[in-house]
Amino acid sequence: MNLLLLCGCVEAQHEAEALGTGGRMEQASNLYQRRLIEGLRGQNCNLRVVSAPFIAAWPMQSARRVFHGFSSPSQQEITYVPFHNLWGYRSISRARALRRPVDDFLKDTRGTRRAIVVYAPHTPFLYAAVQAKRQAPDLHLCLIVPDLPRYMNLNENHRGFYDLCKFFDIRLFERLNRETDSFLLFTRPMAGALQVGNRPFLVAEGLAENRVIQTPRERGKTFVYAGRLVRRFGVERLLKAFEQLGSEEYRLVICGDGEMRPVVEAAARANPRICYPGVLSRDALAEVMHRAGALVNPRTGEEEFTRYSFPSKIIEYLQTGLPVVSDYLEGMPPVYRQLMYCPCDASSTALAGAMREAIQAAPGVEAVRLRAAQAHLNTLTPAAVSGRLLALLAGEAVEEY
Repeated sequence: MNLLLLCGCVEAQHEAEALGTGGRMEQASNLYQRRLIEGLRGQNCNLRVVSAPFIAAWPMQSARRVFHGFSSPSQQEITYVPFHNLWGYRSISRARALRRPVDDFLKDTRGTRRAIVVYAPHTPFLYAAVQAKRQAPDLHLCLIVPDLPRYMNLNENHRGFYDLCKFFDIRLFERLNRETDSFLLFTRPMAGALQVGNRPFLVAEGLAENRVIQTPRERGKTFVYAGRLVRRFGVERLLKAFEQLGSEEYRLVICGDGEMRPVVEAAARANPRICYPGVLSRDALAEVMHRAGALVNPRTGEEEFTRYSFPSKIIEYLQTGLPVVSDYLEGMPPVYRQLMYCPCDASSTALAGAMREAIQAAPGVEAVRLRAAQAHLNTLTPAAVSGRLLALLAGEAVEEY
């Protein structure tokens, strides 16, 4: 099969250059795309990858007015398309920039089995893919959905014009999505929200690194949260829960950025046991986690968006071998009840109880949890998920996990 992947990936060697002009980059999204490419490269398909990178917009977040590509060549054979980076207009520019590589793919693969996979419900990517499908009805179009469009960017610091643009963008996405042939969804409830109907889909909540989970030799007394500092993600709940633990031996490290940053910085100034190092590189974050006793995801399941979102940090947390504290969210597969220490309700008191249980867990309890975690993560390796994706594109039955 000939396969074209439209995405916003930035390779590891280009990250510093992408961030050099300001703004931030969604590390979880980028890591998923890299692993997806790795998995698809190992399958029996002819893969082309075209990226209009998910970089910060000009002029509010970035000094890069026009994206021309990167200074060094791609190591993963990714074609980067240039586009104007002005907020709002860049969606139009991205869609136009993708036209040439998509047309080249259609021309080069005429008369063969072929498919376009679009990473994320990003309207410019889906628009380019749908236009290609209208030219070539034999083309199979698959959409990967890590989050629903209406729940992307949950920062509360938005203005009315942003919300208006978002409204029209979602309406356009919904019209384009009617022409999608199949889906890779991060949670099962997404199928109803996207009106998938009888179209085929598979559910895989993320991609895990293909390695064996190592039992930590020594666990500290530090809790770590790494992610976006957004009110809806439970940052205030985590701060309250930590205060309720009481013991002077515990520490809390919070990494990331977002609307709640001033609150976290104030908490760190008031309590010397709370540390806020800001946004860390992947290597620096790994070092912080290595010294931790438990990893925390304070998001509750009270808001509707949690049905349609899987916290990618949970997979990264599980792979450390450390205890993981998180509410069981409706979009999670049932197996996660065995893999995490779950609060009994959405209160900060319940979260504090689960944090205490996790950091004091007996070795035998942890051994059972780690075996279950390894078994499940083996179904989420790049090879396993991309193999199921290729089966979906070929119209074959896809095994459920």
